[in-house]
This record gives sequence, structure tokens and C-alpha cells, in this order.
Amino acid sequence: MFTHRGGGFQLTKKRRTLPDGRKAEYWACDALEARFRDLYRDAGIKTSSHAGRRSFGTALIKSGLSLEQVAILLGHQDCEVIAAYIEVDKKTLRAMYKHALR
Repeated sequence: MFTHRGGGFQLTKKRRTLPDGRKAEYWACDALEARFRDLYRDAGIKTSSHAGRRSFGTALIKSGLSLEQVAILLGHQDCEVIAAYIEVDKKTLRAMYKHALR
């Protein structure tokens, strides 16, 4: 279990601008993100917490989850927001295309 100074992590409401210019509010936990950065550093992994989220999102898409399901698991309400976290390889895209043409 992850704790912050012996207790739970505090969420902070933040705002961001979506690619289409709309403003969106979201909850973030900067202390938890910092903890993951420390864990990556201590393990000798040169990455960021967002790279970990991208890998997680990509793995979920490859396992067949929908964008809506991935958005929920990544903690986002808007599927547009998760686009930056997901990398879909060409093999997966081909399989999705073939499936859609059935």
C-alpha cells in the first residue's frame, strides 16, 4: 500500500485546456506522482509517471478494452484526454481495421 507521510494522498482539483480549446477540470495527486517518480528512479528506470500511464493505457488497448474503459482506469472522464497516453502499434491497428470491416 502506498501512503504519504503515514496517511492517504491528497487530491487537488486542476484545470487543463483540451486539444479543441475547451477547458476541463480534473483531480490530480502530485504527491502520488512524485512517489512513482521516486520508485522509478530507485529502480534505475529512466522514465516518468506519464510514461508509465502511457504503457498502462497501451497495454489496456492491446488487451481489447474500449477507449471509454481505458479512460475510466486512467481516471479521465473524457476519451480525448487519454489520446496523449496511448500508443497503438501498426499490428494492432491492422487487426482493429480488419475487425471493423467484418
